[in-house]
Amino acid sequence: MRDPNLDKVFNWQKAVNFFDICKIDETKHSSIISWLLSPQESHNLGDAFCKCLLKKVKENFVINKGLSGGDKAYAGNDFLN
Repeated sequence: MRDPNLDKVFNWQKAVNFFDICKIDETKHSSIISWLLSPQESHNLGDAFCKCLLKKVKENFVINKGLSGGDKAYAGNDFLN
């Protein structure tokens, strides 16, 4: 059973850009990304964020681009698994 209120929140979240609201410029945006991608930073996430990001990139690559033609070289690589 889906919660309609939760659906509203998820739909709102997709439409809202946190960085636009906070008026974060490209330099600050890059610093935030760098902080999240570095396993040694104070966020205490280790490499979890980086692994999650790479997993999503892989999922989107397979869904949006597919593994056909020259892309088949990537099919056997399990560096994102």
